[in-house]
Amino acid sequence: MAGTRTQQYAKNFTATLISFVGTAIYSIVWRKMFISMLGVEYLGIGSLLGNVLGMLSLTELGIGTSIVFSLYKPIAEGNQAKMHTLIWLYRKIYAWLGLVVFVLGMILMPFLPDIAKGSENIEHVYWIYFITLSSTVVSYYFSYNSTLFSATQREYVLTYFAQIFKFVNLGVAVAVLLVFQNYLALCIAGFVVALGDRIMVYFLARRNWPWLSTRPQEKLSEPEKREIVKNVKAMFFHKIGDYCINGTSSLIIGAFVNITAVGMFTNYLTLLNAIKPVATACFGNMTAGIGNLVATSSRERVYEVFQEINFLSCAVFGLVSMGFCVCANNIISVWLGSEYILDFTVVALIATDLYLYGMRQAPFLFRNGAGLFYNDRFSPLIQAVTNLVVGLVMVQYWGMAGVFFGTVVSGLVAPCWIRPFVLYRDYFGLPFRRYVGKYLLYAVTTGVPVVGAIYIFDYVLCLPLDASSLMIRMSGCVVLFVVCLSMVSIFLPERKLLTVRLSHVMSRVWKRFLKKGS
Repeated sequence: MAGTRTQQYAKNFTATLISFVGTAIYSIVWRKMFISMLGVEYLGIGSLLGNVLGMLSLTELGIGTSIVFSLYKPIAEGNQAKMHTLIWLYRKIYAWLGLVVFVLGMILMPFLPDIAKGSENIEHVYWIYFITLSSTVVSYYFSYNSTLFSATQREYVLTYFAQIFKFVNLGVAVAVLLVFQNYLALCIAGFVVALGDRIMVYFLARRNWPWLSTRPQEKLSEPEKREIVKNVKAMFFHKIGDYCINGTSSLIIGAFVNITAVGMFTNYLTLLNAIKPVATACFGNMTAGIGNLVATSSRERVYEVFQEINFLSCAVFGLVSMGFCVCANNIISVWLGSEYILDFTVVALIATDLYLYGMRQAPFLFRNGAGLFYNDRFSPLIQAVTNLVVGLVMVQYWGMAGVFFGTVVSGLVAPCWIRPFVLYRDYFGLPFRRYVGKYLLYAVTTGVPVVGAIYIFDYVLCLPLDASSLMIRMSGCVVLFVVCLSMVSIFLPERKLLTVRLSHVMSRVWKRFLKKGS
């Protein structure tokens, strides 16, 4: 693999920082204009259709993840023939999946009024659904082109192009909105720009790997096929679980509350989508590197890195979730207006779910890197059932807050414990109580400053939801969290190791910025 894992991570992280700035600008400008010209109802229908089509993506069965895992070893060994065979299999399977998703999507179209309460009042809703479906289907025929960039830790290449097309899309969307003031025209324009992005990645992939245009000479052996099939079976359970956790909230709110409530929730989702990629990028950019680490290093060394990343999860997502809980309503009030603010209970539950999601990153990454898909295959099903049952029951009594209460409960029931338990038992061979102790320590480290910040800002200072108060809340969150984390972690060995590693990464990131500026 070209370059070291740290060098590739630094490149990916640099690209992610640039992406964060671009995404934040894009989201702020676009959301404000969209609501003022089309209304919050169209935000709701867009989110609902996205989740409906996310349900159809379950037909993917986890094949992509399983094949990407199978790529780590041949990439580490420089086995181009094996890489070629696996990518060709990926391409062939996804071509059929695209057709299946299109057929299922068309079958589902007549049931839109039952899925989205109030969608019958949305103009051209069936055409909007068809274009959204078409965009999803087209992605299946191009997705294999980006796989090698991810597996070889070169996602930064795609990130730069994605930002370019994001601003192209913003310019086109603004022009279409000003001229037509029509959501259907907006969907058509978005489809065309997204298609252009995928075509660009298609040619970029062939420039880096010319053999993508040819048929492979080798075939997979029977043991290799059986291993992929085994992982696919396990990943299918994970796909179902992930969808039921991440994709059903808008559907339940749309069915039991209304589309307007979905639209208001998507404003907060926009905040999450602006900050979450940066927080997640600290870990997502590590995926291929961890796969390479597992393939080439001892388990003792892998465990050391796991401890570092688990501590990083607390540092990153503890601060991010605290900031969201304390500042989200203030941001929405300044950005869109106080009429779009959600109840604080809903915000607190969303922030809690964000923290739980973050603390699952390290076990998730190392589970994938070690290929333990099969060992915890029932965990997402347990989580999914809990999420749906609790959410559907509590929405009757607690409204929107009940939906997110179900998400938090389901996150505590299964993935917080089952996935790391499997990792410690089946890969590290270490007692699980080590993980539990650190998890509880990190939870207290995050919870104490959150409660302190809410008490100080809302009950002692009684800050209003204006721009000046927002700056006080943000800076206060950073100070309180950093002080608390520093006091707790001062004697943790993983903090010292991580500090050295991050210093190395950030020096490389800084050098790359200086090169770009010179």
